[in-house]
Amino acid sequence: MRPLVHALVDALLGPGTRATDPEGAALVADAFRRADRRGMYAAIRCLSLHRPDLTAVLDTIDTPTLLTTGNNDPMWTTTDARAAAAHLPHGGLVILPAAGHIGPLLHAAPLAELVTAFWLDPNGTVVRRAGATTSGPAAT
Repeated sequence: MRPLVHALVDALLGPGTRATDPEGAALVADAFRRADRRGMYAAIRCLSLHRPDLTAVLDTIDTPTLLTTGNNDPMWTTTDARAAAAHLPHGGLVILPAAGHIGPLLHAAPLAELVTAFWLDPNGTVVRRAGATTSGPAAT
């Protein structure tokens, strides 16, 4: 079980997080160790294996939309996120430094600040953020 848990922690948090944030890595690892196998199987099937590709509808989203990904996210890479953001007429992307797939759990305060700023000024927030990628009107 240990190699599987370590692989899951690295995939979700990003490589090296077990060394830089042992408390966060332990929290995620413990959750996997305690999880009911049947529930984990159902979650993985629902969230990962049977998720429809919504790329075709991104062009139709007319509201300001903020996407985030971690620069260490192996499941939704920065390339994938940039491609999705390019389809959003009023969208932007912020790449979270030193974050894996579940960056919001470990970087909750900065992400809450980002989302709050985005709600107040969607276009300006994405443009001002270091490492931000914009699409649509925000890029102009």
